[in-house]
Amino acid sequence: MASRWIKILFILAALTHVAATCKGTECGNPGSCPSDQSGDDGDEGSPPADLAPSAIDELIDLLCQRINACDESIPMGSCVTALEGIDGNQIGDEFGLAEGEFTVEEIRNGLEGGTIIADDSALADCEADISVLPCDAVSSNVSADNFSNVENIIPASCLNVFSLSE
Repeated sequence: MASRWIKILFILAALTHVAATCKGTECGNPGSCPSDQSGDDGDEGSPPADLAPSAIDELIDLLCQRINACDESIPMGSCVTALEGIDGNQIGDEFGLAEGEFTVEEIRNGLEGGTIIADDSALADCEADISVLPCDAVSSNVSADNFSNVENIIPASCLNVFSLSE
């Protein structure tokens, strides 16, 4: 009889240990909890808002992805560096801002500060059109050592992406 109680106690201790170390969710297994039940904000994989890319960064990244897809000899890093610098300072008007008025950095700061706003619908249309730019247009305007004509490949659908807040 004593060995039976020892077995029961051993089994209970083992179950307690397993339950204490189990990494289940607060709302049951399997699966994940909706954010209102788990206590988190549901954005585990997303960067904090202050680190999230701005619309201008998304556009530069997408342009460089398309340029790289059309010509793999043009590295993404070189493209992003060029478009964040002098060559990118020519593209503000292609996205709806006054010609020559804003550098990429000023657009980024304006978006963060609220003086420039992005139209989400126009941004989505612009991004969709950038992702299907014809490679012949890309290659005739951009090369590994010259991004100065990148404004020529930005689709007309991008003209209403940015505006000044009122």
